[in-house]
Amino acid sequence: MTFVIEKNIPIGVQVRKSKYPFAQMENGDSFTVPLDGRNPHSITSNIHNHARHQNVRIATRNGGDHVRVWKIDTLINE
Repeated sequence: MTFVIEKNIPIGVQVRKSKYPFAQMENGDSFTVPLDGRNPHSITSNIHNHARHQNVRIATRNGGDHVRVWKIDTLINE
């Protein structure tokens, strides 16, 4: 097998979709995620991972039967 080497091909921008509405939120907005018997730590860990990949800083609080998520800030890529 042979490969053609190409130069000056721009790298496309990778877009990650999130199941959480961070892109539509303004700073200070919040939403809830029902626990439905799931471990709150697992839910918040998953949400924080999604936020990190979307360059969003969030805060979460366990509300008993749900987790509340606040958008704090959008991080700037440097």
